Amino acid sequence: MALSERGTQDVVYSIEEGWTSWLMRGFIWPAITVAVFAFYGWMQFRGLKDAEAMEYAQLGRNLAHGAGFTTQCIRPVDLWYVGQQNYSPDKFPDIRHAPLYPAVLAAGFKIIRPSFAIQPRVAVYGPENKVVVPLGVLFSLATGLVVFLLGRRLFGVRVGFVSMLVFLLSDAVLAESISGTPIPLLTFLVTAASYAALASSLRLAEGRSLMSWLTPLFISAVLCGLAFLTGYAAVVLVPTLAVFVGASREQGRASAILIFLVVFTLVASPWLVRNKMVSGGFLGLAPYAALGHSSLYDGNGFDQEVKPALHNVKVAQALKAKVISNLGRLWDRDLRTVGTGLVICFFLVSFFHRFEQEVPARFRWCLALGVVLMFVMAALMGGDSGRLLGVFLPLMVVFGVAFFFVVVDRAEFFEANWDLILAGVLVVLTALPAAFRLMGPPPSRPYPPYFPAFQAYVCSLVEPAEVLCTDIPWATAWYGNRTSILRPASVDDLKAIREKTKLAGVYLTTETGNQPYTDALLSGEYRSWLPLLNRKIPADFPFTNGIALPPGSVDQTFFTDRVRWKESQREAK
Repeated sequence: MALSERGTQDVVYSIEEGWTSWLMRGFIWPAITVAVFAFYGWMQFRGLKDAEAMEYAQLGRNLAHGAGFTTQCIRPVDLWYVGQQNYSPDKFPDIRHAPLYPAVLAAGFKIIRPSFAIQPRVAVYGPENKVVVPLGVLFSLATGLVVFLLGRRLFGVRVGFVSMLVFLLSDAVLAESISGTPIPLLTFLVTAASYAALASSLRLAEGRSLMSWLTPLFISAVLCGLAFLTGYAAVVLVPTLAVFVGASREQGRASAILIFLVVFTLVASPWLVRNKMVSGGFLGLAPYAALGHSSLYDGNGFDQEVKPALHNVKVAQALKAKVISNLGRLWDRDLRTVGTGLVICFFLVSFFHRFEQEVPARFRWCLALGVVLMFVMAALMGGDSGRLLGVFLPLMVVFGVAFFFVVVDRAEFFEANWDLILAGVLVVLTALPAAFRLMGPPPSRPYPPYFPAFQAYVCSLVEPAEVLCTDIPWATAWYGNRTSILRPASVDDLKAIREKTKLAGVYLTTETGNQPYTDALLSGEYRSWLPLLNRKIPADFPFTNGIALPPGSVDQTFFTDRVRWKESQREAK
């Protein structure tokens, strides 16, 4: 009997405190987290809605199919930028995007091998559901793991675990994971590079051997280079971590910073050389994106230019005014609402508190430098670039949660485990926006203007060697697998495009039709397209036949040189 009681006690102890407890935690928590992301994606994902996501997806498909880093989504200004190099539209090199995320998508397409055929009765496009979204979820989950390791390393298991929950249950993180953009991958690389740099500094402070702290420093520089190759805006991470590397050492600062910068340069330089060879610029056309959403070009007006006239003084003045106007918006709205506003408030207030540990205190100020630099970068880029602040969200969450526990511990509550109860409240408050979204009405599909069946049908009317002019070239390139050029600023600019490409027609959607009628369509920059939106073909317009999608509507129209849809119907039969 004594042996039986002892065996029972051993089993109970094993379940509560022993290896069984760790096994249950190691299985149950990951399973619950994956289930949350899967349920959120199942309830909220109705197809890609970001133009950037579709463009990256078609780049990944081209890589997977052996076409190299070529794009089927071309802007008129791209043709101007490459100048006299005369690239064929069907093998046009991408000169805008960093390469790592498309390469990751290509690997996913090769491994999963999804069908790229459009299934009219299937609600979500197969490659998005099987590859694009799962990869985003995977990177978000991996970031959550690094957040736990980072918080545990700096402030203990309590901070690490709560920080992970706060990050993973944030509605912004959940939504970004199913967006199809490179933000989840970029966030993971930024967080992992910061963790490696912190590990190097901690080992140095502990008096470890040379290789003990040099190895994570090398890994941090490599990850920093990979982050840059995921998004050029991640270049702000270079001075952020370089300053931290230098500040962590009393001796050999210059050597440590030099090692970090050299490794980063070795990782990034092959791609920069490629860009220089194919386009003449180390970053291609990417820096010119700053001209969008400025006083010179509204929205994507610069991309629509056939021969842009750039005056250095006017450009400088426009960029200066753009940065100043955007900084206020980013500070007042984007920073406070990134991820979860409650924890961000704790992060900001934490700068009025001095952490006792030297390494975390030093890194927090370097993190502030990175956030400020990303502020300027986002203000320069404009548009919805405020979401780039989210790449620093994991690090801000760790410090915000750490300061939260500083406040709780100083309150000296007499009830046992009161700190964990308040931490649970913090997690619940963080998860409320996602919960409310899931309990609300289901999200609508991204139509108008995106509907895979429509884009695929229009592209089926275009021969593979032909080019389609449209206001949603990212969608026709992704869903229709046809080379597509962004609609230029005016109908007259079509002539210049037709001289360089074999245009099959013009496909207009609500992307153009929903522009302000008076300011843009009647008397503004899009006035030459108004007759076509009204189904009145100008006398000198080269495409005299049209078809409406859906039939009888005014949402979308395809203008072409002949009645192609009868041929398509015969082929379908």
